[in-house]
Amino acid sequence: MRCIGNTSEKELKFSGNIEDNNAINKLWISAEKISMLSDRIISTLRMTTLRSNTKIQEIISRELGLHCLGVQKRTDTGVINDVWSVACKEGLFYLKKYSRSMKDVVLILAAEVFVKKHNIPALAAVESKLLKVSGEYYALYPKSPGLQVPAHNLSDAALFDMGVTLAKIHAVSTTRLAVPLRKINTRWDTEQFVKKAKDLREKIMQQVPKTAFDQMALKNLNLKLEEVQALSLNKKLDLGRTTIVHGDFTPDNIFLKAKKVVGIIDWEKSGSQPASLEVVRSLLYICFRDNLYNDAAFLRARSFLRGYQSIYQLDTEVFADALHAHHAKQLHSTWIETEHYLKGEHRADIFLAQKWQANKYFVKQLRDFTKKIVGIVSAHR
Repeated sequence: MRCIGNTSEKELKFSGNIEDNNAINKLWISAEKISMLSDRIISTLRMTTLRSNTKIQEIISRELGLHCLGVQKRTDTGVINDVWSVACKEGLFYLKKYSRSMKDVVLILAAEVFVKKHNIPALAAVESKLLKVSGEYYALYPKSPGLQVPAHNLSDAALFDMGVTLAKIHAVSTTRLAVPLRKINTRWDTEQFVKKAKDLREKIMQQVPKTAFDQMALKNLNLKLEEVQALSLNKKLDLGRTTIVHGDFTPDNIFLKAKKVVGIIDWEKSGSQPASLEVVRSLLYICFRDNLYNDAAFLRARSFLRGYQSIYQLDTEVFADALHAHHAKQLHSTWIETEHYLKGEHRADIFLAQKWQANKYFVKQLRDFTKKIVGIVSAHR
């Protein structure tokens, strides 16, 4: 057996069971040892270019026991992470590069395995293994059965089952989870937001000439600054019970077959959070996509919420508070502007128009929207 230093190749293998306490401990302890493997695991490659497909095939075959045939074209669906498709004799897989620390990725993989064991159709990484390359982490995922369906094409039956599935995630008990869930921040800092938003606004003002994106970003920042400084919450918000959440339960991450949810990908934002906040966020992305707040959208919301409440009942006051909290969080967000103007990263640019339109709508219509949605929740309790 080939050894590296005083450590054998066998000792450096990851445990297949990420939920097992011993496996978790080995992952933490092996962080330094894994760095020693980086020269052997795709050491000559920067995976962002994937210049040597043959080498990648060898690594996947050796480390994961698959018969890799080739790395296919890169898929451009990831906003935060890079993803490539990989063909093997066993089927089609996806290679994902995580933009997180090893500790964070371990928690992600643990959440995937944990919910899958509770009959949630989560797609977990093959053998729950990590590959470390030049300080970055990768995992291979199987291709999901079923298809991703655009929000506007979702049937009532599909919407109902998506609501059912989200409720089942929230109903999972985390008392036997071997590692702690990431706690998702549900608060906001108005003072910090105002300072950052003003700095971003100043940076945009210096852009000459200003693009259409610059002009929209400036309008959005001005609206958020005006509303945030005038925002008044008359009572402490009650967001209800904290549960495990997917974090990004949207049509982009859900696969359907025969109008049933058969696969859920991208658990990167998973953690613990009040369930009501995820219901609100998912409701908006699934039923009111593209900022359409017409009668058809509210009918879709009825199907989704009816499915959710068939498993997990919503308190109307909690849900109303969650809608207000979501709105406040959106007003305090500078994610898109920060990525574009401070980090020079443009993947999030595609969301600006949607966020701008949504902010304009809810500034004027939040009360009426809340009344309609709470009415739907009440009707199906």
